[in-house]
Amino acid sequence: MARREPRAINVVSAYWDTAGSGRFFTRWSAVVSLPVSALLLVAIVEGTRDGYVQGIAAAVLSWVVLALAVLAVAAAERRMRDHRSRALLVTITLLLVATARPILNETFIHLLYNGRSGGVWAARIGTNVIVAFGLFTLVAIITTQYQQTRATADRLAHALGRLDAATEQVVTDDRDARLVIRGLVAELRAERDAMLARVIDFDAVRDFSERVRAASHRLEEMAAASAPVPALWVPRSRAARHRHGLERLQPTPLLWVGALYLLMAAPYLLTVGDVSDVVIAGVAVFLLDLAAGAVLRAVPNHSRRGRGVIFLLVWTLAGMTSAVVGRLLLPATGALMIIPAFAMPLAAIVLSLAIDTYRWARTDEADATRELARAAGDFADRVRRAQAPLLHAASTLHGRVQGRCVIFAARVDENPPTADDIAQFRVETDRALDEVLVPVPTSEIETVGALRRMLAGWEPIMVLETRIDDAAASAVDGAEAAPIVSEVVNEALVNAVKHSGARAARIDISTDAGGDLHVRVASAGELPRAVMPVRPFAGRTLLYQDGRDVVLESTLPATLIAAPA
Repeated sequence: MARREPRAINVVSAYWDTAGSGRFFTRWSAVVSLPVSALLLVAIVEGTRDGYVQGIAAAVLSWVVLALAVLAVAAAERRMRDHRSRALLVTITLLLVATARPILNETFIHLLYNGRSGGVWAARIGTNVIVAFGLFTLVAIITTQYQQTRATADRLAHALGRLDAATEQVVTDDRDARLVIRGLVAELRAERDAMLARVIDFDAVRDFSERVRAASHRLEEMAAASAPVPALWVPRSRAARHRHGLERLQPTPLLWVGALYLLMAAPYLLTVGDVSDVVIAGVAVFLLDLAAGAVLRAVPNHSRRGRGVIFLLVWTLAGMTSAVVGRLLLPATGALMIIPAFAMPLAAIVLSLAIDTYRWARTDEADATRELARAAGDFADRVRRAQAPLLHAASTLHGRVQGRCVIFAARVDENPPTADDIAQFRVETDRALDEVLVPVPTSEIETVGALRRMLAGWEPIMVLETRIDDAAASAVDGAEAAPIVSEVVNEALVNAVKHSGARAARIDISTDAGGDLHVRVASAGELPRAVMPVRPFAGRTLLYQDGRDVVLESTLPATLIAAPA
């Protein structure tokens, strides 16, 4: 069993990865930080009835000053190329913002109202540090993951669009091919009847035979031309499944809102109350979280918009209750206890929107991944079915019709044909030409190996360079190994499109001295992490970064390859 890293290490790693992503500070950081700064991290002016409102005004001015500074940092982090440098810049910025913000609040309170605010400086700075790192990191993780997931879904949709365009062309070619076949059969009947109405000799029959041969070759060329070719991208329409406004407010995981709120309030609570008060406050917040979650989960799922309204009402009530509890526990805090009435609903809204956004982005990606893998195989089958009538017609003309012509020409070369000979030739060629027009049964359509059929489905999307060594060739078409090899390569090509929108890939299939089959698929791109999980196949499978390439490698054991059909 793989050793699990401590949870603290995972948290630090997640922060470091996000801080160095180059997209830490975004417009969403500003959108979320404004209400948090203006409503939650407020320094209330002492000695006035409007102390909270005055504190909001000072907090908004502080936010504007700091937002301008962070805007310059955001521009700088996008220009930097080194991950560590970006992460250090972001970390230093967060520390400076968290430290400067209480000072700016106090400065604006003094300048605007000639007053001062209460509170312990260590608690105020500590709260700002926790909120800055927690809030900005949460927003950055969600937005980064969302952007990556949406980019992946868009690349998959782009590939599906090209495949759709190629499929439409195949359908058109199939329809045109059937018209061409009927036209050729009609022309050949007319030319045969014209030949039989004149003096029949060897040269006349030979000329008609050459006409049949030319028609057969034309159909073969049409079948070859109907093979997959790169297609122009046609935007693929997808049903708009995303909810808007209040419809997006869904119940959050239990205790998440309470934990987020307590994390923000912890430095303040530890400085104004004793241990018992802090414990009681924490228990009360978690109980309110559980109660709110239970109510929201009990609401009938008839109207999503209605559930959104209930979401706001429930969490507003939870926030007001939390403010009352805080007032009873810590009566000396005064107007500060109004903050929970805003803090809990705001935390619930932020978490709900973040989870909803990420969930739907992941759903889009998963749906597009499955659809692309399926569509490539369906396209290859459609191409084979479109080629089948042409190949069947060409084979019938070349074998049956031209064969009758050869026999008839030999008979005519020896003796002038009798009426019975002409009638027999007419009947036999009519039967053969009728057979050309008969639809090909599905069971009789020629099938190629699973791997080659799968690769044919990908040719409209990517340029494929395939190398299979002699020892692996038989295994690739084997009854046991072929489907698994096809699945491995298909998975690799889907990943190539997902992670880079690659338009080319290299496929290498070989065997080692022990008889194991090795499948390696490489394409230009960049993974979010050096090694990523991939669904298991019959043997060991890895998806990893190798220089500028994304590589999927899989090993199929010799026991599987050697298994009898």
